[in-house]
Amino acid sequence: MTTANPVSQRAAVGFGEAFALFFKNFFVVSGRSSRGAYWWWMLWSVIIAIATTVFDWVLFAGLLSMEELAAVGVFSNLFSLLTLIPGITLTIRRLHDVDRSGWLYLLVFTCIGIIPVFIWLVSAGTAGPNRFGPCGFGFKWFISKMVWALWIRTQWICTTWVWTV
Repeated sequence: MTTANPVSQRAAVGFGEAFALFFKNFFVVSGRSSRGAYWWWMLWSVIIAIATTVFDWVLFAGLLSMEELAAVGVFSNLFSLLTLIPGITLTIRRLHDVDRSGWLYLLVFTCIGIIPVFIWLVSAGTAGPNRFGPCGFGFKWFISKMVWALWIRTQWICTTWVWTV
């Protein structure tokens, strides 16, 4: 089993990177995932769920009644099944980021337990290392991002200069 890369998940995770991280860390429950990694994936999840539901309606509209179509939902159910395990592991890593045990995710099965879990999911992660791993922000992370940005910028300048000469 691979271990999570906390640095790539704690650093500012964008919309596209959240999608890649979600499937890259399919079975990984160790480490931490940032708010960005979690909530950008939630947005992806909603968009894909709507798309698969529309696709089900378009594909099966003439074959099934609306009640049967709502019950069958082949593609939306397939999407839900494929993302069940990685969704649970992402939530566990998100709880790790706020220094909570992944076992606390079981609180969502109680009526009142949904409230603290939601609060933890929207809270900022612990600033430094916690018992689940390093934070990911820090001087090394900042320098690596700055070096990468300068390298990209020089490549762009060199390419632009070559094409104009």
